[in-house]
Amino acid sequence: MSEFFLELFSEEIPAGLQKNLREKLLEDFQKLFEKNSIKSKKNFSLSSPNRLVLIFENLEKQIKIKSEEIKGPKIDSSNQALEGFVRSNKIDKKDLYERNTENLFKIFDIFESEAKSLVEKKISLPAYDQCLKASHVFNVLDARGVISVAQRAEFISRIREITKSVAEIWIDTQV
Repeated sequence: MSEFFLELFSEEIPAGLQKNLREKLLEDFQKLFEKNSIKSKKNFSLSSPNRLVLIFENLEKQIKIKSEEIKGPKIDSSNQALEGFVRSNKIDKKDLYERNTENLFKIFDIFESEAKSLVEKKISLPAYDQCLKASHVFNVLDARGVISVAQRAEFISRIREITKSVAEIWIDTQV
């Protein structure tokens, strides 16, 4: 595990201010770490008349960065609408992107047809690989919220049928 150590030197800090200063600084860093998903097992602060020390022990080696997708105006909207969206959400214009879900539907169909073709040829493992790829594309579409409840059931059924066929072929080849 890693540690974070911050040592600040200064002119003499009056005794009455030391405790408040170190508690406030520790609290501010705890909020900063929490905001950025940096977890530590133990943290504390120390002070003397000439220095202030913050210590965060047992930090996680890998930090999970949270991302958030915010639905905004269409990309061909007026420049004023885009600027207003950027300003109200406090983001940079360079961070905007357009989701292209139509291609994902086409990719799903390609993986599904490839899996069915391999099932017809009785090649189980490559067919299963295509089934997993189709399942992943479905998950991406579902996570982006572009699939209705009825469509979701249909996609799951399509994936289940291919998987079932692949499993039957694999069992037949193992006997």
